Amino acid sequence: ICQMLQGNLLPPTNEPLQMSRLFFALSVLVTCRSLPHDTASCDEKSEEMPPSFLQGQLAVEALRSHALSVQEAESSSGNFCEAGKLLPKFWLIGSQKAATTSMATDLIHAGIGAACGVKECHYFEEEIPVPHVYPRRGIKSIRDKQKWLDSLPDCPTNGTRVVGDFTPSGFSDEDIPRLLAELLGDKKREITVALTLREPVARCESQWHEGTQNRLRSATCPGCSGKSFDEDIRTDLGMHEANLGLSLMIDNSLYVKGLKSWLAAGFAPKQFVVVPFKVYISGGAGEVCHAVARKLNASLNCPTAASHRNTADNRHVGVRDPQLRDELNKLFELYNNELYEVLARAHAQGMTLMNFSGAVGNASDVKTWLEGSW
Repeated sequence: ICQMLQGNLLPPTNEPLQMSRLFFALSVLVTCRSLPHDTASCDEKSEEMPPSFLQGQLAVEALRSHALSVQEAESSSGNFCEAGKLLPKFWLIGSQKAATTSMATDLIHAGIGAACGVKECHYFEEEIPVPHVYPRRGIKSIRDKQKWLDSLPDCPTNGTRVVGDFTPSGFSDEDIPRLLAELLGDKKREITVALTLREPVARCESQWHEGTQNRLRSATCPGCSGKSFDEDIRTDLGMHEANLGLSLMIDNSLYVKGLKSWLAAGFAPKQFVVVPFKVYISGGAGEVCHAVARKLNASLNCPTAASHRNTADNRHVGVRDPQLRDELNKLFELYNNELYEVLARAHAQGMTLMNFSGAVGNASDVKTWLEGSW
């Protein structure tokens, strides 16, 4: 019994196997109640065990064989499945306000399905009791894996299909990659991860516009009054320095923190496609789509140009106060320099940097590339 349970021999949990799962639980219960009290080892010889123990072994072995046959069928189909469910193989993790909606729209049109039926699945955010355009699943630990699997589409029985999640907040929450790695287990090295990067202050200002114009201030820009970008970025800077966990504008622009957390969780550099903001919006949508298709080993109907544009009239004026601007530049420079180093090392290990033509592993070339295209 110990060996069977440690070997994770529970059958798949898709609907057709509910009776098998019940039978498995009953067989284990009967077997455990039949064991002698002095039986502490899993290594006893079978002939020394009571008949019900042997029946339990046979039942579990039969279920194990059935589970393996299902796994083999899923694998041979070319679909990214587990327990009869189609797992998201593509993850667009951010950054917010850096063309992620444009990229998601283009890739969905190209053939990557939305795993939850809408662009953003927000698997790892707290469930809320009111209707919302995007679901929130409240997946907080590996104990919620079945809940996560139940929310996913069924594994196709005919043909192949790729689905993804396009939630840009997945980059700024450092707990998400660790949890996703636990949920995926050995399959974590099979996904493709895309990341867009935008000049930090411009990204902050775009987030400020969204928070003030769409009445999402409390969620997007806590502490913001909406009177001016200078006033609210100063407030946000104060919250960042106080380490209150409420600085969404600035903290979401410290890209190296998010990237390091994804790499530390065990995702390999070669799984990533990094896209500077201006590369995407200035005619690079098709090339990005083809790069993603190669990583996924999938056939996509890639566009020739970005098909979606944010048409909001958000005039960016930047930070007007010279002293505040210097403070922000010094802060971002510190994190950006580390970002260039991390990207350079990751590029040498297979990370795709869109439109990068510099020397492999050269942080100075990475800096030139990124600062000229984000």
